[in-house]
Amino acid sequence: LAKKREESLMDPKLKRRGGAAFGCNAEDNEPDVHSKAAMAKARLEAKEAEKREKAAEQATKEQLAMEAELAEARRRTARARLTGEAVGSLSVIETEPFDLPNPGGGENLLEDVWLHLVAGHRYGLIGRNGKGKSTLLRWVASRRAAGLPQLMSIHYVAQELPLAALHEDVSPVDMVLAADIERELLMEEQHELEKISEGDSVEAGDAALKLGSVMEKLVACDADNAPARARSMLISLGFSEALLSRPMKALSGGWR
Repeated sequence: LAKKREESLMDPKLKRRGGAAFGCNAEDNEPDVHSKAAMAKARLEAKEAEKREKAAEQATKEQLAMEAELAEARRRTARARLTGEAVGSLSVIETEPFDLPNPGGGENLLEDVWLHLVAGHRYGLIGRNGKGKSTLLRWVASRRAAGLPQLMSIHYVAQELPLAALHEDVSPVDMVLAADIERELLMEEQHELEKISEGDSVEAGDAALKLGSVMEKLVACDADNAPARARSMLISLGFSEALLSRPMKALSGGWR
């Protein structure tokens, strides 16, 4: 009888049911039902966390790509204003039908939509959080919606300021100056024309003439005093000398 009782207590099925309750003191290295459930839950949570991380990386990648398109669109329209290509006004703006993808992945935020905007009217976007209002504005500002005039000026104020690596170490004053695209383009052109005009090439004479025109535009927009104006504006917004001396990456989201 004692031998049979010992064999029954060593039965692995009995141990899985809780052999200790039957007087079994043998160690059981096999995980019980609760441990298995906990391990399965941990694996599921790890997969979900990995999925969320990948979605966040994709959303950041998409946001940076759109920011690059926004920057290029700003430079293109600013250059058109300087050259006189962007003249006149628009009475009606109408896009072609488009879909608005979700930056974080998943289903589209909007499908088969178009915009019809009439000059002189004001429009507002109303919707719950996460329904695509900000994404739609960025989509329009970056000219991703087909049918938008490419040289139309669009003034877009971002809800958040994602810092590209290029801007992390610049000062607040320099960040403000970088927003004046026309001044930036004129100064770039001035630098290029100065190098050409100093040479002995055939283009030197033409470059000197163009340089004079560029200098007139820089004087007209008071480019030399722009840093002082930017500094004064930031101080009026509450920036202290300590904040003005910090790089952009050291500022909180509000100050950015």
